[in-house]
Amino acid sequence: MDRAIGHRARWVHPVVTPPIDGGGVLVAGGAILAVGPWREIGPCADEVVDHGNVWLTPGLVNAHAHLELTDHGTIPMTGSFWEWLDAVTDRSRAMAAEDPDGFQRAADRGATMLAETGTAAVLDTTLWGTRAEFAGRLVPAYEFLSFTADEDERPFFRQAVERVEFDVAAGLPCAIEPHTPYTVHPDLIRRARAVADDNHRLFAIHVSELPVEADLSRKAAGPLAEMVAAHGGDPNVYGGCGKTPVERLDDLGVLEHAILFHGNYMAERDLPRVLRSSASVVYCPHSHRHFGHVSHPAPLMLSRGVNVCLGTDGLVSNEGLDMVEEMLCALERCPSLSPDAVLTMATLCGARALGIDGEYGALAPGMRAAFAEIPVSRWPSTP
Repeated sequence: MDRAIGHRARWVHPVVTPPIDGGGVLVAGGAILAVGPWREIGPCADEVVDHGNVWLTPGLVNAHAHLELTDHGTIPMTGSFWEWLDAVTDRSRAMAAEDPDGFQRAADRGATMLAETGTAAVLDTTLWGTRAEFAGRLVPAYEFLSFTADEDERPFFRQAVERVEFDVAAGLPCAIEPHTPYTVHPDLIRRARAVADDNHRLFAIHVSELPVEADLSRKAAGPLAEMVAAHGGDPNVYGGCGKTPVERLDDLGVLEHAILFHGNYMAERDLPRVLRSSASVVYCPHSHRHFGHVSHPAPLMLSRGVNVCLGTDGLVSNEGLDMVEEMLCALERCPSLSPDAVLTMATLCGARALGIDGEYGALAPGMRAAFAEIPVSRWPSTP
């Protein structure tokens, strides 16, 4: 029989119930047996782990990362977003030419950084097909781009499908991810959604990250329309419908339970559709600050019932891969959010988005015994 291990801490925050002063969590066989005051938990323990003067919380859920870009380093914004993106592409091409295995090593290093700072589950975007070595729950999101519906012109779509099929056959979690509504032809976005549904896997996409996305979607105009045309696509296929990017995704039939990265410029009129579709939005606070975006609508989204998660994005637009720092940044940039709300975004909301809220995201009997430790001195909430 597995020994019962008692975990005690100055504060235990189960997320689904109020914080416990002088709390404890009883664990056996990697699963939680009980949560409560230490005076109740302690006598049941065969062994004790004292976490000290910390908030003991559920393991954190990073709902958007780019671990394979970890070794690229942070790329400063010295010009436009497109110049920044070109710099990311240049570093990726150089790595692909000089050290193709470098993406895997970078992903593994990024995963180690996440684990060391309390992340227990991550949805990791990968264009190069990496699956990082990670002690927790790792879900690779296989990304692709294609400005036309002819998949033979750009093989990324076929590669993404093959990777999904490989993982499905191996019984592994994964997602398929058209990069954005402005870099993937709408026909391939639909087909990617069908791949996700047919294989019971996740569907994710970057959307409303930039203000100019609305110009393409509504008027088939602006810098994104020029970019689509320069890559052989027809801007009128990508927009000109008078609708927001989220409304276009809904019209394509791909919004249901989708994971929507960033949502920095999501319109208020989008929120009923997002809520009705049970889609999730991933706010990446440090990345949001890196690009100097206007205030994120996360507080409004939460007030309307939208499932809003947190993510680190990649080190190319962040100085670290620490979800505690993301929570603190969210509190700084969204002062109307409470510490409890932000902790929920970084745990239970992320687990819901990834479909793993039966295992991760809370401290409760039957849940996986995955913890994060936040020093009391770092966390602003003390009841």
